[in-house]
Amino acid sequence: MIQIQFPHLRIIFLSDHTMEVLLFVFYILALGHGSETNIALYKTARQSSIFGVDVASRAVDGDTNSNYQFGSCMHTKPGYGLWWEVDLFGFFEIDRVVVFNRGDCCSDRLKNFTIYVFVNDPHKFVNEKPLFCGDHPGAAGISVTITCQTGVRGRFLRITHYNRGYALTMCEVQVYGDAAPKPSVIFEPQSDISWTASYPVDRSYMYQCNCKCFRTDTCLAFDYNIQSHECQMVDTNTYTPKGEPWVYYGIKKFISTSVCN
Repeated sequence: MIQIQFPHLRIIFLSDHTMEVLLFVFYILALGHGSETNIALYKTARQSSIFGVDVASRAVDGDTNSNYQFGSCMHTKPGYGLWWEVDLFGFFEIDRVVVFNRGDCCSDRLKNFTIYVFVNDPHKFVNEKPLFCGDHPGAAGISVTITCQTGVRGRFLRITHYNRGYALTMCEVQVYGDAAPKPSVIFEPQSDISWTASYPVDRSYMYQCNCKCFRTDTCLAFDYNIQSHECQMVDTNTYTPKGEPWVYYGIKKFISTSVCN
């Protein structure tokens, strides 16, 4: 590094190596931590109950106005074990969640809540164990940011609290994270399939269906006909499993080694 000093000016010449290091540091600072795209925006949301017209989609409409009277806050009925969730329509490794509370009154209702992430639709796979993202003890204030634990990856994000007698109200929920590639996955049936024992066992067709879904970025599950060996790719949570002789498979977990060449 060379410095030239004038009365009111200092000129610094940096070596190529020093300049490269500084540019790299500036790049990292500009990049920030995690994605800056709100992946929950305008996605499909639902909640445990609805108070009036304050539906779940109001928390992902892009409006962070904290005044409930302006009609941009979701609101459940009072109860226990209340929840709100959003379908991210894809697999993401969640970095952080920003929750905007009601600000005109009643902000103390949003407290002691927990954020979970599910790989599959928790309403179709009722026994699936969720991944713990993080929680917030005490009241949330006007807004709060919860940073997820490393490696929390899934499609459905749920916010829940167990404050008996209180409603759950949030004016916006922003979710940040990066698209999670499917390095490989293990699928499992949605429900009991003991009835399939009466059919000839030929898993090769099911594995082909498994790998077809694995190779399709938009595939989130598949329905497999154990008689005809037909395969129905599923890319939306609005799909209703067909039932016998179809078996609905969802992702059980992500694994690091591919089973589909």
